[in-house]
Amino acid sequence: MTAAGRFARHTVKLLQDVRRKDVFSCSRAEPVIRFQSTQRSISCDKKMHATPSETDLLIIGGGEAVRMAYDALSTYEQVAISYLPDTTNSFPSFEFFETAEIAIATRNPKAIYLATPVASHSDLLAKLIEEKKPILVEKPLALNLTQVAGFNTCDTKRVAVAFRKRFSKVASAIKSSRGHKPNDHCTVQIIWLAPHPGPNHWKIKKEIAGGGVLMDIGSHVLDLLEHTIGKISAIHLIDYELEPRQDTESYLSLAVHFENNSDAQVILGWAKEEPFQQIVFSQPNENITWQKDASKPESTLILTSKNTTRQMICHRNDEYFPMFKEFREFTNGTPADLPTWNDGVRNLALISKIYESL
Repeated sequence: MTAAGRFARHTVKLLQDVRRKDVFSCSRAEPVIRFQSTQRSISCDKKMHATPSETDLLIIGGGEAVRMAYDALSTYEQVAISYLPDTTNSFPSFEFFETAEIAIATRNPKAIYLATPVASHSDLLAKLIEEKKPILVEKPLALNLTQVAGFNTCDTKRVAVAFRKRFSKVASAIKSSRGHKPNDHCTVQIIWLAPHPGPNHWKIKKEIAGGGVLMDIGSHVLDLLEHTIGKISAIHLIDYELEPRQDTESYLSLAVHFENNSDAQVILGWAKEEPFQQIVFSQPNENITWQKDASKPESTLILTSKNTTRQMICHRNDEYFPMFKEFREFTNGTPADLPTWNDGVRNLALISKIYESL
């Protein structure tokens, strides 16, 4: 049997498992599963005569990650998507396929963006890697280290991980500041209280998400810290709370120490009241503060150096557009500044150490 045939048979089984597990439901315990087979309406003559080789990107998944990245994804000339539609999200501007294997066989995408729940990542990656195409997989890479242990190193060179916070303005500001004084001691304080995803959402179910707020938000925060400050040498769990009726964490307080002797205090949680996010970076004569008010779509970045202060407004697309720009370069074979498979594995190792303390 060909690689495409094996992938087709395996993906059908995965989709059947998804139906049973309610993986893609965001709004109700038993989702309404609907398949649509009509293609998108295309007004451009060039797109009307598209050939299979012209499909730039295949998206597998259709939940929050794709919705948030929609503007950046829409910059691709040709986009195909395969997912189990939920009751809230639809993407009529993308060409829809009932299964990923049909999309691969008929459109031969140049690259793949995998944005499904975490439990499906390792199985899907094992099959998608056989297609020998560049893959951008949503974080975290898998449920645990065991799931990524058997992958071939050569194959994983084509896989990047969507740690989009690396591309944020606050990350760039901190990296720039540290570039001038890489050995100076610095401190970071992070508060990340995100909207609760809902009592039946897959993000709070251990068998699907692998955990709770640490897997969803903590994976981003840990990668951001190592990307901007340096390698983490120790993480201490200060306090935690568990989600009612779920064996997953809804709140964590962490003390993080780095090999360069810098320190960070991190609070992660599902917000009980108003969501709020803040990052405060400090080193001699320099402070950087990023803050997001839940009532506003944009966030604020304040840079202070001695007696000079600058303020700028940040948007979500400030992260998504650069990330997918780098993924285009990666797809074209050009060296790109994307988080690697090894970065994803390192991230899982840090997460595993924290879970050992729970």
